[in-house]
Amino acid sequence: DDAQPDWAAADGSYALALPQGTYTLTVSHPGFVPQDVGLVVNGNLARNVDLTSRLNYTCLDSRDPGGPVYNWIEASDGTPHNMNDNSAFTVTVPPGFTYFGVVPPKLYAGSDGNLQLNNSALTSYPALFMFLPFERTPNNDVMVLGENYNPAGGTQGMAYDKVVGNLTVIQWQDVQHQSGGNPETFQVILDPADSSITVQYKQLSWPAFTSAGLENSTGTAGQMWSFMDSAHLSNGLAVKYTPTSGNGANWGCDHMLWLENNPTEG
Repeated sequence: DDAQPDWAAADGSYALALPQGTYTLTVSHPGFVPQDVGLVVNGNLARNVDLTSRLNYTCLDSRDPGGPVYNWIEASDGTPHNMNDNSAFTVTVPPGFTYFGVVPPKLYAGSDGNLQLNNSALTSYPALFMFLPFERTPNNDVMVLGENYNPAGGTQGMAYDKVVGNLTVIQWQDVQHQSGGNPETFQVILDPADSSITVQYKQLSWPAFTSAGLENSTGTAGQMWSFMDSAHLSNGLAVKYTPTSGNGANWGCDHMLWLENNPTEG
């Protein structure tokens, strides 16, 4: 059976109380490549683990010290898009903008409150209410406020994109859920100056089953900021994802180091 996860201290030190036996110690942190370490416990044991850093993002919201300031950039006077259910439109990638260190080949904004940074848009998901990162499709995506919406050709909401200076703003305006009703208004801002991604929530009606976060092209690195409203979304809230690596990334948008020990026998 799996043992309870253990959180390391700020200096990376950890302590586990285990009965004698053979274990697999999984050490993970969003800014590093996870590593499995075999342990044979028959007495007190010291084991140091060195992890390899990798690209990821740190995320802070407007309630956090040092977080972004909510500053809505109205984009409804930009290019309008009458989306239908399970549809997407192309947005020009801002010059100089990178995602997980790579210039995206294309950028799509989807009807389900998502961005897709791939050669093609995935407009029908195998699973909604996604936890990120996850190896299944879509990958290379940003869940701005991911849910099952149906703009119904503009009768149940609109989407817009607009360039403001060097910023690219994509806005979902009064988009309704698949069953109709409960309109949501939110936007994402891409800033090529530091390749950051800022999301702003203007008017929320029913975020209970939404996902918000991002992941890389393989679903092996990313950040989950809110899963089924775990971040307690509210009107006038902003969250900013900034690329970083190593200790610059925060665990689940909270500075933690997570270890899980799994007994394999004994």
